[in-house]
Amino acid sequence: MYEGKIIDCRCRPSTEMFKEQFKAMDKGFERRWPSSEVGGSLPEWLNKSMEDFVKEMKELKMTGVMAGRVGRPGVPNVTNEHLKEIMNKYPGMFIAIGGIEPGNLKEARAEIKRVANWGFKGIAFSSGSPGDMAPDDSRLYPIYKQLADMGLVFYVVTSPLYTTTPFSFDRVAADFPDLHIFLAHGGYPLIDELITLVWRRGNVWYSPDCYQFSPGAQRYVEITNYSAEKPKYVAYPLHFQVLQDRYCFGSAIPYSSPLKVRVKETLELEWRQEILPKILYGNAAKLFRLDG
Repeated sequence: MYEGKIIDCRCRPSTEMFKEQFKAMDKGFERRWPSSEVGGSLPEWLNKSMEDFVKEMKELKMTGVMAGRVGRPGVPNVTNEHLKEIMNKYPGMFIAIGGIEPGNLKEARAEIKRVANWGFKGIAFSSGSPGDMAPDDSRLYPIYKQLADMGLVFYVVTSPLYTTTPFSFDRVAADFPDLHIFLAHGGYPLIDELITLVWRRGNVWYSPDCYQFSPGAQRYVEITNYSAEKPKYVAYPLHFQVLQDRYCFGSAIPYSSPLKVRVKETLELEWRQEILPKILYGNAAKLFRLDG
């Protein structure tokens, strides 16, 4: 059984600000899909103190990646100042991703510089809802260049319902080869499209996070395992081995089971044991340039 370090690329600390945001998101889901059983935030997370949450993380040797979210209608913000407070109170336990609104370029670029000075490792903004700019909109290119120049990760949620399908990032990845791109939700359910993108572009990482246990998601395990095998045919250099270097663990808490349970559930999937250190820690460490 794996006993090494873990990076949770989709972690939400159980602070009151995060809880208020997710309570509002739960209500939004109920309004949009009133007849379905979409679930909601994990009750154990809603009732857990931040001290107990961090204690559980320490027992798992876990570092959590937390992202700010601003400017989403009907959803309270999780501010960058709040992320900074968490980092300062629990040093070494969290990696912060700053939230920005890209519409005002001057303000967005100033905020990127500000949070980078605080030690944040990346930037997130909405790019998949109605009214958002598409990922390859040229108006976003100054932001991508700034992120690449500063060594910051572009951290974005994929959704096939809108504009953020895996292929929508192909041009961005090609035009900014030094920009590390992280795709939350792993492009689900467009898994084959994701495979092609990650194979083509060496600067894209992903996590299926809450969709790892959804219908058809065993494909993520299959492709990661497959890429760890020795190529059967070497005359046609597919270079598919890179796929094992791009998968990152993400719990998606509170849209998951409790942290310890989610780690156990993940380990029970049929992974090749030799790649567990990569998918649970090493790949994310390279994504966020934690090792230099």
